[in-house]
Parts: sequence; structure tokens; C-alpha cells
Amino acid sequence: MQHDDEAQPPQQEKKYASDDSKTRHRLHKSRRVQANAYKQRHPDATKEEIKAKYPSVTAPRKKTKREIEASQRREGESEEHFAKCLWNTEQKQQRRVALKLQTPTPGPSRMDHSQSCPSPVPVPPSPPIDPILLGPRPHPTPSRHIQVGPIPVPSSPPIDPVLLAPKLPPPAPSCILCDSGTQTNVDAPIQSQSRHITDFGVGALGVHPEAPTVTWDHVRQPDCSLVPAQVILPHLPQEGGNLLQEQANAVRKHARESPILEDTNEYVVFMRTPFPPDAELNDIIMDHLVHHRGVKLEGFRTPEVVEQLTVEYMATHWNVQPARVVEVHDTVRQIKTPVFPFKKMLHSEFIDGLADPGQSEKILDVPMTHRGAPPPFGLMDDGYDAWNNTSSQYDWPHGLSREQWSDMNWGLLHHATTYTNEHHDADGKMTLIIGEHGSKLWAVTFPKRPLERQWVNTYFDQALQPAPPTETNEQLCVSFTLVLLPGDIYAPEHTPLVPPNEIPTSYIPEHARAYGITIKKNKPDKCEKGLIKQGKADAFVSVKKCPWAYQAVVYAQRVARFISWLSNQDIELFLQTGAAFSNPGKKISIAPVLRDILSEQRAAQKAEEDKPIKEALAVPGKAKKRKKH
Repeated sequence: MQHDDEAQPPQQEKKYASDDSKTRHRLHKSRRVQANAYKQRHPDATKEEIKAKYPSVTAPRKKTKREIEASQRREGESEEHFAKCLWNTEQKQQRRVALKLQTPTPGPSRMDHSQSCPSPVPVPPSPPIDPILLGPRPHPTPSRHIQVGPIPVPSSPPIDPVLLAPKLPPPAPSCILCDSGTQTNVDAPIQSQSRHITDFGVGALGVHPEAPTVTWDHVRQPDCSLVPAQVILPHLPQEGGNLLQEQANAVRKHARESPILEDTNEYVVFMRTPFPPDAELNDIIMDHLVHHRGVKLEGFRTPEVVEQLTVEYMATHWNVQPARVVEVHDTVRQIKTPVFPFKKMLHSEFIDGLADPGQSEKILDVPMTHRGAPPPFGLMDDGYDAWNNTSSQYDWPHGLSREQWSDMNWGLLHHATTYTNEHHDADGKMTLIIGEHGSKLWAVTFPKRPLERQWVNTYFDQALQPAPPTETNEQLCVSFTLVLLPGDIYAPEHTPLVPPNEIPTSYIPEHARAYGITIKKNKPDKCEKGLIKQGKADAFVSVKKCPWAYQAVVYAQRVARFISWLSNQDIELFLQTGAAFSNPGKKISIAPVLRDILSEQRAAQKAEEDKPIKEALAVPGKAKKRKKH
């Protein structure tokens, strides 16, 4: 084999003179191999001769941040890049139009929807179908009674002029006749059977026989007389008293201020059978949600009648084994240690304790392995929508980050007489509450008008006034209670980071099972001291960011009870300084405040510990004896 040492690649250097780092490294490696081969064939060759014959290719210099930004700007301003982006946008629009024409339906209902599509062949009109008689819905609790009221005259409630589109359907009439067909228009009246439950939790499983009841009224309607419902109150006897008296008082307050809503108004839309196709139903629900109106689907699913939850049922339907160790929300432990109210126990122990009225383990959070909304609501479960609804309002570190939050499903098992304080679901994402067993009273609070920044400031300014908080609530807010039975689905409005949003409170008068979807925070594992410190910080943040005026005093009192060395007056003084509510909607740093409080507490505790030692040192005899020892 003949080696031509003179015809080697120096003239090829221009071909590879580019900014591609991979090409430069490849060329540098090939030059080094050729130089080693030339040195083996010519042992007497010097380094200068080899270096001149095979010059090394310098490694590419790493670009600075300014150079990268400049190249990106040049690429963005080029006509080729603009044409490429325009073509991608057009293709995306065409795909969306084609997808909208196909009207896909997720899940097993695809075949049903394809059969309901109109045929291209003209079909002669069919004769009118007579109305059919619907029977009452089955309920798992035998003590409930369903009463059908008289047929009222449909009348549309007054609607705020700010809420323009879409139009609200008129209230559903209380009738037992329903036209066969499919509702396809959101403006059309929704006709179905109206339900009225006379009692909740009275005589149910796991309810103490001595538990008192409260009368829960309904929203007044013209030409309609509804009998108030009897609702059981939380009751856990201890030494002749009620250990859950505070929760019972809260339920009484909601029964007095939040009447049961059974028809559509300007805040909540009721939909009943017959329901439109899945794709159209999703569009109708989303259309109402973006206008800050909740949607309740009554009787959307056929409930499975289960008289009592058993270990076998949970193992076959929820895939939760009896020997699995779970964390249960303990009501009694919540009173003693509000930061960590959980207790570990076997899943079989929790299920067996549902029939025990004296059990304090009330809520079991069952983690769900699958993600996303169940069919047919998969098209509404958009993670990008959730991220946009949160990141557009706050930026890090005041807002959310992908490392802190994840999209998860959740399942809940509630013991009878379980009460949940004011909270907020969704956090920027749509939430579905799907009841499968028992009953749930969902009390929601809405503002009476869409709020602007000055109205938000008014809320915070009136938060700590000496006037009762109920006056502020009556002037600026309105509350309702929604009854969720097996087969019902409720979708709250899903943009919580704007002022006009709802604050729910839930009460479960009998043991219930439900599941849904939401964004859940991933808290890192910390020791108990870290959790207590984090809980104190969260308590202060909850005081500052409370969205309704009447809750500020309540939160302040809770913080005062939680932090024993801090009085309610100190919290009010801190809030009245203006630092907490200087910019509503934006979290401020409370680290200096907590640092001062903790430093004062440590100093007082250390002084208390050193007091006996100082007293002992003050006495000469005791000091000598201590020194000798």
C-alpha cells in the first residue's frame, strides 16, 4: 500500500471551518490519528514538521450568554424562521378544525356518540314521543324520603350584567315528567325530576345516638314550599360534653347562613337528565367555568348502592389491601396538634371503625395511581391550562413551580359527621367532585360582584373592624349549600387566583366515598420540628392572604390559639400596621416576624431555665456544695 504524505487534508480545512462543535472535534481526532501514523512511518520527523503538515483544529469556544441571545434574536428576526413559525401555526389551526369537526369523545362512550351523530341520508320526521314517567332515585340510606313538590312557573333569576355569556338556563321546574331526548342548548330549560331530602345522617351508620340535629333551610322560591332538612351535628361525647363542639357550632352557622340551593341561579348551574353528548357537555361545562359559575350534574352516573363499606369491597374496587398502612386524619389529634393531625393505622382498622360513633379517625386520603380526569371529562383536564392560570398571576418565588406541584388524582373516605374548614380546591386547575356513596353538604361563598383592586383593598381594610364579621359577609358575599348524593358531579369554577372565586366548606353527615382531580402539593419529608415551623409560617400566610373579609378575624383567632405565647391583640396589631395587607394578592416575607417571635420565646425560655441556677449561685452554702459535688 502506497502512502502519499503530501496529499493530505490541509486543503480540506475550509470545508470544516464551521461553528459546529461536533465537526471540529471529529476533525481534530482524525488529524491526530494521521499525525501518529506519519510519525510511525517517519521516525526522524520533528514535531515542527508534523505540526506544520497536520495542523491541529482548535476546540470551539463556548459562547457567552450575550452571544447566544444575539443569535436567538437574529434567528427570530429572519424570514425563514418567521415562515416556519407561520407554517406551524397554520398546521395547528387546521388540526384543531379537523378535530372539532370529528367531535371525538374519550372513553367507552365513543360508540354511543358515533351512533347519535346525524346521518347524511335524509330521514322522515318521526312522530312525537309521549313523555315518560321517571321513578325516584335509589339512595343508600333507607331513612331518606323523596318528596316531589308542585310544578312552579319557570322564572329566570336576576343576572348580574357583568355575566353576559353564556346565558344561564332558567331554573328547572319541579316536575316528574321529562321529555325524552337530548339537551343540546345551554339556553334551553333543563327539565327533570326535582329531589328533596328530608334528613341527612339521622340514624346513619357511625352516628352517635345522642347527637343533636339542626334545621337546614332551603333557598326560598316562589310558589314552592319546601320542608327544612334535619342534619345531624358532629358529636363525640367526653365527660358529659361534646369534644367536637367547635365543629358543631360551625355547622350550625352554615345551616343558618347558607341555605340549600336546588335550582340554577347566577352562581351555580344545575344540569339534569337527559344530558347532551360528551363533547358538547364538556364545552358547556367549560363555558360556564370560565365565567366563574360552578356546574352541578345531578344523577349523571348510576350510583352503586352499597349499604356498608367493607374491606373486600375496597380491595376489589379501589385496589386498597386490608394490610396496607395508611395515614388517617384524626379529629382529636387535630385539636391538640393542628400541624400534624395524622395517625398511621391499617386500612382494615379504619374500615371496621366506620360503624363506631366514638372513633375520632375521620378522613382517609386514598392516593390514586392513575392521572387525569375520568371519562368523559378527559378533554377538560388540561395541565397547561392549570399552569397558565397560576403562573400568569404570580411568578416564582411568590407563585408556583413545577417542582412544588404535580397533577394528581385523589380519593377520600369520610367517617360520619366529618367537617372541613374553609379551603379552596383546584389551585388553577379544574376540580371534579364525584360522589359514590353517602351524602355531602358543600357550602360555597361567592362575592356579590366581580371585584377590582379597590374592592379587594376594601375587603382587607374591613377585615379587623370591631363590627361583627357577618355584616361584612352579608354586604359583600352570598353563601349556598349544595347537596351531593351518589351519582352527582360538581365542578367548581377553576380560576381561583382572580378575586371572584368561591370558598367552599364541606360537611359529611354520614360516611361517604368520593374521588376527584386537583393539583396537589408535594411536601418534602421533614422532621416534626420542621413541620411545626412550617405550620406556623403557613398560619401567618393564611391570615394575610385570606380572600374574604369575614375570614380574617377567624384566622387570627386560630393563629392565636395555635401559638400559645402570641395573643390575638398582637396579631391584630401586626395586621393593622399595613405591612401584611400592603399589596393584597402578593405574599410578603414573614421570616423577620417569625424570627423575632422565636428569639423572644427562646430568650424567655432560657431565662426561665437559668433562674434556679442563678438562685442557687446566689446562696454561698449551696454554691460551695454544688462546686464540691
